[in-house]
Amino acid sequence: MESCSCHRKRIDENKSNKKAILRLVIACVMALIFVIGEFIGGYFSHSLAIMTDAAHMLSDFASFLISLFSIWMATRPPSKRMSFGWYRAEVIGAVASVFVIWIITGALVYEAVKRLIHDDEVIDADIMLITACVGVFFNVFIGILIAGYIIKFFPKMHFIDSVCTFIFSILVIISTFSVLRDAVLVLMEGVPYNIDTDAIEKALMDLPDVALVHNIHVWSLTVDKIAIAVHIAVGNKSDTQSILTDASNILKTEYGFSSITIQVEHFQKEMETCETCQKIPQWK
Repeated sequence: MESCSCHRKRIDENKSNKKAILRLVIACVMALIFVIGEFIGGYFSHSLAIMTDAAHMLSDFASFLISLFSIWMATRPPSKRMSFGWYRAEVIGAVASVFVIWIITGALVYEAVKRLIHDDEVIDADIMLITACVGVFFNVFIGILIAGYIIKFFPKMHFIDSVCTFIFSILVIISTFSVLRDAVLVLMEGVPYNIDTDAIEKALMDLPDVALVHNIHVWSLTVDKIAIAVHIAVGNKSDTQSILTDASNILKTEYGFSSITIQVEHFQKEMETCETCQKIPQWK
């Protein structure tokens, strides 16, 4: 007797999760060590550019940590209260981390503006160069290293540190904005960018005896787990069980949906003019 496919899937997921956890733990430790090192180096050298790059690296550390957290939360079984499980915890954590990183970046930009106005900050170029040289092996933008050399040989040009801070702050905002955008789309239960509902409708309409496909709802439980609910109207003499099986296979194998809900109903003429059954217009 064959074992349950769900059971086999769970075993495979556990094996892949263990490998992913090990890699993420190593990445987290390395990122955290470097973030702390950059903040310390930036503090003692009085370089806001290095501290801003540390904030950039902090976003990578946060993403690793959120991935670890999501893997752990995904192991928690669904409950009557949390019927889909705890997948959205990953999204909530991502939003929180983005706002924390933006606050840190905003504070560093504020300090950079103050330095440009008062022009009274002395930067230790030697510590800045040492930190930047070590950082090049990790994630530091080569611009910090160049800025360090300029400040060392031309001390009056220490404003370059503030300029680098502005540049890195923009990079931090850009790199984290996509995370926030994807998280908001998940929380608003929007259709993922890689899903074409028109193609799904056509694939289901191509099934034998399917007269109408309507009320297609696609949303994400989390970034990589997508759900769908759809109504399929068929002829009165159709084999509904066969259509249900074929439709489920298409949605699972071709589109990778992790949660599928299909309502099969008999086609009625008034469905052609029913507003609820019509295709949802594109958002412009």
